[in-house]
Amino acid sequence: HLLRADGLLVVDKGRRPVVGAGRIQKDFQELHSFTEEMVRGGMKASSRVLSVELIEPDLETIRALRLERGERVYRIRRLRCANEELVGLEISQLPARLCPYLDQQDLAHRSLYATLEALFEIKLDWSEEQMEAVPAGKEEAKLLNVQLGFPLFSMRRVVYSTKGIPIEYGRSLFRGDRYSAAVISRRKH
Repeated sequence: HLLRADGLLVVDKGRRPVVGAGRIQKDFQELHSFTEEMVRGGMKASSRVLSVELIEPDLETIRALRLERGERVYRIRRLRCANEELVGLEISQLPARLCPYLDQQDLAHRSLYATLEALFEIKLDWSEEQMEAVPAGKEEAKLLNVQLGFPLFSMRRVVYSTKGIPIEYGRSLFRGDRYSAAVISRRKH
């Protein structure tokens, strides 16, 4: 029963129990890509790129990335899987001037952060994240294969380079039954 509660044992009616993806624990102490997080948790990460578009950013994105008037961003929409099980939807927006031709990279098989660091020589340093529980809307429910209103773990983040430049404005929506957060807090003395 403990394995079942943690999502490690998945039992479908009339079928033999199988070992599932389990609950992915997000560690907020260090900045990791989804791929790195999965490897640390002993899981195999995979992605399905839904789209990579060069777009005009909305006001929220302009503010988050401190963009100049007229600047465009690459918006990447990816479905995320752990051990072949669908766990989340990630939408990343990055200033096009910092990573030209990002739409020509193989982001289904290579980490976005690894691509930024290796190809564009952008060293990522820290992030600011906001978390909340949200109900799945029509589009998210369809993409994540859950019912409308299903609890999702939402994270909005701005990732900064070592030079203090905002590099990525992202939103992740993870299935509430597949994701949890772990934070270490210290009391100041």
